[in-house]
Amino acid sequence: SSIGDTKLLVMLKGFLNNLGLDDALFSDECLIEIYDVANSSYGLNSDEPYPVKIAFEKIANHLNRKKTLDKNSYYFYVLKKHGVVG
Repeated sequence: SSIGDTKLLVMLKGFLNNLGLDDALFSDECLIEIYDVANSSYGLNSDEPYPVKIAFEKIANHLNRKKTLDKNSYYFYVLKKHGVVG
C-alpha cells in the first residue's frame, strides 16, 4: 500500500478509536471502502462537513446499538461483506 493509504488508514482508525470502536474489527480494505463510499455519496460540492466522520458515527451508533443502520444502506452492505456485522 502507498504512503497515502497508510496515512489515510491511520486517520480512519483514529476516527474509530475516538468513537470507542476497536479498529481490529475492521480490515484495511473495509475502512478504505467506507471512506470511498462516504466521499462519493456526498460529492465534492457538498456543504456536508466531514462525510467520512459522519459515516463512522453512523457505523459506531449501529455497532453500539444506539441507532441502527438501514439494512439496505451501502454502509451496512460494506460491514456485512467484510464480516463486521452478521
